Amino acid sequence: MTDISMGKCPTFRFKRFELSNSLSAMKVGTDGVMLGAWARVDGVVRAWDVGCGTGLIALMLVQRAGVEMTAVDIDAGACREASYNVASSPWPDAVKVVHGDVTRIWRSLPAPDLIVSNPPYFANSLKAPDDGRSMARHEGTLTYASLVKIAASALTEHGRLCMVSPADRRADIEWECMMNRLYVRRITEVCSVKGRDAVRLMWEVSRDAGPLAIDRVDIRSANNVYSDEYRSLTGDFYLEF
Repeated sequence: MTDISMGKCPTFRFKRFELSNSLSAMKVGTDGVMLGAWARVDGVVRAWDVGCGTGLIALMLVQRAGVEMTAVDIDAGACREASYNVASSPWPDAVKVVHGDVTRIWRSLPAPDLIVSNPPYFANSLKAPDDGRSMARHEGTLTYASLVKIAASALTEHGRLCMVSPADRRADIEWECMMNRLYVRRITEVCSVKGRDAVRLMWEVSRDAGPLAIDRVDIRSANNVYSDEYRSLTGDFYLEF
């Protein structure tokens, strides 16, 4: 096994922190970076990163707002790597990494003002041959339904859930929110290239009723360069921006 403590594993460098990116089954990717930059953190004291992987989103939220983070993952390797990344960051005391199945342990965690998650989202496709990679990419106990249900019970009075989904899961998630008396307040459609259909949705779901705001982010412009809105969203993190 790769020895993290000796720094012998792949490293992903951001402007203010670095991530070991070897043991976690789900690697650093665009979905996580966008969610960590997009989720609103105003008024947030405590937050959970559910399915934390390398600890990317947890560290992004700490950088942005100094929130108290609890980062949870069912995979032991991911938790080991996230713990290393947190300890190596400028905020070693701001994130508590918890190894466990959030659907079973959520009652033992401090009530959050915000839950963020880039959850497994392949419900019907063939599973990856590697057990860890399969767990990270395919719905198991952590489904959108279970995530919404946990949020409905665990969030503080004005708390919110922010998450990423494939674009074709919209109807499913809206139904789960309605059934759990949560309100979809913001959806951002994520398009890989300007002019194409959305491939992902970023969701803000709240206990507070109110109008739904829908907008769009194109990662690349029609001439295949990073768009201004993508650069603006992620500019506090990516070195090249």
